[in-house]
Amino acid sequence: MNNGFYGFPSGPDSRLISVTEIDVTGYYIVPRNATSLIIFAVGAGGGGGSGRWGASAANAGGGGGGGGGSLVYVTYALDDTIYPGSILFVNIGAGGSGGGAVGASNTNGNAGTAGGDTYIQVNGKAGHVAYAIGGNLGSGGTTTGGAAGAARGSIYNHQYTALHGGAGAAGTIGTKGTNYS
Repeated sequence: MNNGFYGFPSGPDSRLISVTEIDVTGYYIVPRNATSLIIFAVGAGGGGGSGRWGASAANAGGGGGGGGGSLVYVTYALDDTIYPGSILFVNIGAGGSGGGAVGASNTNGNAGTAGGDTYIQVNGKAGHVAYAIGGNLGSGGTTTGGAAGAARGSIYNHQYTALHGGAGAAGTIGTKGTNYS
């Protein structure tokens, strides 16, 4: 967790802004003098697929790239639900793993895994303060290339401003080899 304090702007209406970056799952206590929270949550990206191991003179496509996680932005004025001293549980989604290498000739690649969801909730209460969905997995390579990880949205809530994660790139086909005997 990284903390920083920024005075902004200067003058009679200046305010102190506290910025906390949370990059591991854990708890966050809303500061005593806080009046509002601005939250940016990002879902983890999906893992790319591994490439196909083609037989000699056969097409061998690369694995598809994993999709990006969604971004959620939400502003909360503190109230009875979230107030100074509230304990928030913060779950940081893990990045998707790349597809494992194939071990035999003429075998399609393996898919990656989806990225984990990032969410924040008031400790001990149902529902989420913010929820950003992780990116989709990339497919393993085939004779025509691996499919890209599709873009994923975020769970809809009228309080959120959400941006969908981008789709990964599709795998491309390598040039056929020549079998010299």
